[in-house]
Amino acid sequence: MTLTRRFLNSLLHPRLWRWVSLPLSYTLLFVPFFAPTFGQWTTAIATRCVDRCDTGWQNVWSLWWVAHAISRGTSLTHTDLLFYPGGVELFWQTLMLANGIVMTPVTLLFGPIVAFNVLTYATFVASAWSAAVLAEAVVNHRYAAWVAGALYACAPFHVWLSYSGFVERVSIQYFPLLLLGLWRLSQSPHWRWVALTVVAVLGSFFSSLYYGLFSLTYVAVWALARSLQLRTAPAQLRTLWLRLCGIGVAVAVPIIPFAVTMLFPGKQPPSATSGGVALADYLERQVDFSASLLTFLTPSLVHPWWGEAVVAWYRGYSPTHWPVSIGFGVVVLSLIALVWARDAVPRWWWWLTVVVLVFAMGPRVTWLTRDTGLPLPYDILNQIPLVKLGQRPNHFLFLGLAHLVVLAAAGIKVLAQRLPQPRRWALVLPVLLAFELWPLPLQPFAPTQSVVYDAIRAGVPGAVLTLPFDLDDGNTMYGQWAYQRPVVSGYLPRLNPELVNTGLLSKSDGVVQYTQPITTLTVLNRDPADALALMMQRLDIPYLVIDRRFGVDTNPAVLDRLTPVVADDTLALYQQRDTRAAGVWPVLDTGWFPIESAADGHAWQWSEQDGTFWLYQRPESIADLIIDLRFSVPSPMHVSLDGVDITTPVRFAVDQPAQIRRYRVLAPARTATSTYWVHIDQLQQTADRAVGIALASLSATQTTLRTR
Repeated sequence: MTLTRRFLNSLLHPRLWRWVSLPLSYTLLFVPFFAPTFGQWTTAIATRCVDRCDTGWQNVWSLWWVAHAISRGTSLTHTDLLFYPGGVELFWQTLMLANGIVMTPVTLLFGPIVAFNVLTYATFVASAWSAAVLAEAVVNHRYAAWVAGALYACAPFHVWLSYSGFVERVSIQYFPLLLLGLWRLSQSPHWRWVALTVVAVLGSFFSSLYYGLFSLTYVAVWALARSLQLRTAPAQLRTLWLRLCGIGVAVAVPIIPFAVTMLFPGKQPPSATSGGVALADYLERQVDFSASLLTFLTPSLVHPWWGEAVVAWYRGYSPTHWPVSIGFGVVVLSLIALVWARDAVPRWWWWLTVVVLVFAMGPRVTWLTRDTGLPLPYDILNQIPLVKLGQRPNHFLFLGLAHLVVLAAAGIKVLAQRLPQPRRWALVLPVLLAFELWPLPLQPFAPTQSVVYDAIRAGVPGAVLTLPFDLDDGNTMYGQWAYQRPVVSGYLPRLNPELVNTGLLSKSDGVVQYTQPITTLTVLNRDPADALALMMQRLDIPYLVIDRRFGVDTNPAVLDRLTPVVADDTLALYQQRDTRAAGVWPVLDTGWFPIESAADGHAWQWSEQDGTFWLYQRPESIADLIIDLRFSVPSPMHVSLDGVDITTPVRFAVDQPAQIRRYRVLAPARTATSTYWVHIDQLQQTADRAVGIALASLSATQTTLRTR
């Protein structure tokens, strides 16, 4: 008995309690939540996905890619395995770089599915642990701190995100660490709290761009609040700002190289600067993904008894507005602290709690999920370049929740001081909270099994084209990982012209005719049925995988030029057996009217003021290009050819209308994808539209000539 008591007392030592007792207890706490997945831990991901799990497989792929790049010493933030042949920058996508680096040993040893499951489990434990450490530091009550950690990790909104595989957004453990660093920073001159704050900001930033934005915003608001508090103490104020500058420099150094490429992207085609989604559209999405007053009154969304009913009730107000709940327990306990323990935390903590919760409510006030049009502080963030693309203000709620669980801990502490028989209530409280927050457990979701994956020879050159060209399907990511070849498409959440224009081959002749009428063509290819096979030949794409889940009708004439290999109920595999002839593949992008033709067979396409086109090459055989343009104009005008690879636009003065002229331009090519556009100084107004050039043909050939 004495040894047992000594052992139990030893676990109460501050360091053992923090580094052993807390993580061990939380690990055991989440065993029932993950238990149904243990039997398929190595073959299926822990989610509650049913038919598709796009984000889940994207995150599996991200874990694999980070480990793959590290093991080969290549760039972590650029891959040519997605959106072949040009590749894509991954930093501004959902790369979750921090999680990928931490999980690299697990990924390399056991594979990305195991890494995904371990990461999901670890983030729940780490989130509870970090919140408990924060609450104990502020409130100085271990039991209350333990409950606060459980409230934080078991918040219904947090659990709900795990159901869809949002493991990058399940990683909310950095927010309590951020608050802890700033809390200690306000009390201690030691620079280790500056280091903790930097780690928390960078950890959140490199896990989720949303969380990075919210962390930086929070530090700015906290700095303003503390500066106002210390305005009469200039020495302390100088010390504070010295540490803030240190935080700013340490955070900026690893981020600036990526931010520069986004804020100063160089020459961009007109479609990338004028074709983006309007700010009003983003505001509408932000309103849909905002918290509201209902957030604090909504029962658990994930409870096995009433969760589905709560979501259905929420949907009765708005089919698009995201239902969000954090649990009644944390709200009630925070209100108890407000009434009985207001002095348990500084006044600025209360004010920052309110400010953060207001930020979570998005750019405008909503009432019962209906937009009132009244602006809120979050709308200020939309004035920062690129920030308006962040469409989920409700995730700011996790910073607010980190505040609230500390207040809940203060409420528990004061209850322990005021209620009779506090030990009995200490047993009753977890039971009540568990009854309210008990979630539906995670279930294993296995990848699509298909003979197609086995038929594709893995790890050799040559890309795979998946059709339909669906950007919202994570199964493509799983397929790429399975057969280790580049894929022409991929699943990326931020394919927006303001971020990156990947030059998608979805607009290519052949790909377009796969799902659209065979008569849909451009002046680039006279035989649309042959265009798909020709594109695959030129760009070294030996395989075409057709996903049958979408029920899309196909044009047999397009597939007749390829060789069928194998098929099952899910996928069908076709092959282009001859991909030896390298070449250039042109694709018209934006700014072109549909093709027109005359009785003699002559065909043309009118342009708008700017007509954009892409030229693709095989990545392993990039060469400079000779661009061959044939076009006429309706009236005397100036035409310029511009693009990312042409530093000075090439100008054509065309003074004789209706005559088809040929222009040949030598253009440098540094990457597999090159963007160009023709610009017309003044359009010609016809009876029904304004037109520029009449494009008769466009082609490009590789050359050994070199541009200066």
